[in-house]
Amino acid sequence: MGEPVKQLSVRVFARDLVFGEGLRWHKDRLWISDMLGRKVYAYTESGQRELIAEVPARPNGLTFLKDGTLVIASMADQRLLKRLPDGRIVEHAALARWMTGYCGDVAADAQGRVYLDDVGYRVFEGEKAKPGRLLLVRPDGSAEVFDDALEFPNGMWLSPDRKRLIFAEGRRGILHAYDLAADGRYTGKRVFAERPGEVFDGLTMDSAGGVWVCEPYVKRIIRVLEGGQVTHQIDFPDMKPVACCLGGKDLRTLFVVAADYTLERMAKDDSTAVIYATEAEVPGFPLW
Repeated sequence: MGEPVKQLSVRVFARDLVFGEGLRWHKDRLWISDMLGRKVYAYTESGQRELIAEVPARPNGLTFLKDGTLVIASMADQRLLKRLPDGRIVEHAALARWMTGYCGDVAADAQGRVYLDDVGYRVFEGEKAKPGRLLLVRPDGSAEVFDDALEFPNGMWLSPDRKRLIFAEGRRGILHAYDLAADGRYTGKRVFAERPGEVFDGLTMDSAGGVWVCEPYVKRIIRVLEGGQVTHQIDFPDMKPVACCLGGKDLRTLFVVAADYTLERMAKDDSTAVIYATEAEVPGFPLW
């Protein structure tokens, strides 16, 4: 028999969000999209909040390029935005040609390429479910389909060596691992972990290769190793966890944003979200 699953508890880090997404730790701050509030914020470790951007088409995934540029997935209008050093928000890539749904989570490599998920259909407009895809967006804004025929693609993270992309195929409860080539395309794909019957949302990876992934519909987040062993679990009795990252001064604070929502309520911007925090045994690693 394997080791027992360790149960962790959490504390409240911040309130006053509508629906949080895209958690990232960068330059000593926690960055988050308030998707339904249409704003991007950054929090200090003590919880002080700064408004970074307003995104009318709903911000979703966040990532940083190696030079520190913030990239924002503008969900409903199928664009990537970037924040310039002077604070202006400009278009980085227009992606409607490749997409049928919404912009979701994002991750960036050292060459400035951005990986982006397209859920495949416009949930809040009442469209029926259909397959989504992952896109590879180059620094000049051009793009191509990275992988296709995916059931509600969602969270993603690059490994510490930037040679693997870990990605959640949400509705199938599968974490995929892609081996990345020098040009950003993948040379191999395998199942990292699988939990049939579960739904995955946002995720993060730690420095030992473990993946924290949200399971919103059973109101918990787990840490899982390649092959499927679950080592840690956090239960949320009243909220659905949707995104997470490791941060803090030693990269051992696990931040989790959870929300009280249904898809029907989200279509009306009706939700309440809270950022929770706990201490992880294994630290994360810097984005850059």
